[in-house]
Amino acid sequence: MTCLWDRENRRFLGFLIICWLLLAGFLLAFGLEQGQESREASRRREAQIASWLLRQGERETYVAAALKNQQITSEGEALLKTTGRTEENQRQVFPFGIGTEGSGKILLAGYLICALGTVAGAVCFLEKRERLFGNAARIIEKYARGEFSCRLPRNRQGGIYRLFTVTDQLALALRAGEEAQGKAREFLKQSVSDISHQLKTPLAALSMYTEIIREEAENPAVVRKFASSAAASLGRMERLIFMLLRLTRLDAGEIHFQKRYCPVRGLVEEATGDLLLRARKEEKQLLMEGDDSCRLFCDPEWTGEAVGNLVKNALDHTAAGGCIQVRWELSPAMLRISVEDDGEGIAPEDIHHIFKRFYRSRQSAPAAADRQGIGLGLPLAKAIVEGQGGILSVQSQPGQGACFSMAFPVGEKMTEL
Repeated sequence: MTCLWDRENRRFLGFLIICWLLLAGFLLAFGLEQGQESREASRRREAQIASWLLRQGERETYVAAALKNQQITSEGEALLKTTGRTEENQRQVFPFGIGTEGSGKILLAGYLICALGTVAGAVCFLEKRERLFGNAARIIEKYARGEFSCRLPRNRQGGIYRLFTVTDQLALALRAGEEAQGKAREFLKQSVSDISHQLKTPLAALSMYTEIIREEAENPAVVRKFASSAAASLGRMERLIFMLLRLTRLDAGEIHFQKRYCPVRGLVEEATGDLLLRARKEEKQLLMEGDDSCRLFCDPEWTGEAVGNLVKNALDHTAAGGCIQVRWELSPAMLRISVEDDGEGIAPEDIHHIFKRFYRSRQSAPAAADRQGIGLGLPLAKAIVEGQGGILSVQSQPGQGACFSMAFPVGEKMTEL
């Protein structure tokens, strides 16, 4: 019996056995006492009969012979019935009814049956409980190995099942933690792969520019040209690393947005201030339109960066002479900021992938790919908007431009002035 291997189970069974031994001692003492009282009652009754016969003048030898007589006759039985001495009223003579050999055997047999039944029931209960614990231990060992296909018994009454429920909840939390760690490791692996891949090109270009400058050190025009190209590559690397770090912090939940009320026009002007010069240089128009009284409850620094990234993306995909419009409008449900251009648009097969990191359309021409960004502006804008409870969406047709919309829900704080 495996239940006897457990020390606590052995203690419990030992306790039951001690209890039954104590009960046996009590019953034995009780039986002896009852036997003694029965014998005393019988002796007193014989003394009463002998005393009455002697008072009637009967001889002592006759009385002694009557008391020693063990033969029962029908006349004697009839006389007892005539005098009312039947089995029903014998309790007046032997009030406890214990003391005979037959009643002692019956009492002993009943005691043994009860004792053995109790011990057997306890052993069965402990054996069943031991199997339950064994199964639970095997399931918990699977939990420790990362296997969560089995579940502990739950939704029953009792302290042990409450413990199983809490353990199961702990296992679910452990599983969720492992999945989160797995995603974090995969994310880190992917990020390192992306960084190494994206840095490979500008590093190779820097190496080439440095080699050319070294070989053409006596030619100032060549040195200036490739020094400028090297500076551009360094700037690209700096922007790449900066945006990757900010995107990683957003994904890791390390950024806590500091929200406050801010005028939407001021937010947009601050975000596009440095891009106006680029737009004029590239012969493109950058227009802003919206109600000056609109205010947005947001983190102005991060939201401004999202707007700026959308405008940069529009400039990257709009040809000279094109127009980029930044509009904002307030409705009862939300405040929407949209960035619309009349550029090359987005192909249908690309529109569901443009928010992925480093994604480049396969339809882009090499020259267009050279002037486009590093493929992190849109993912960063999406993370910023969604991190503040908003939604970033896009609508586009090839050759008809694109419209990116940031929609922020309007609550009590949004409508307060």
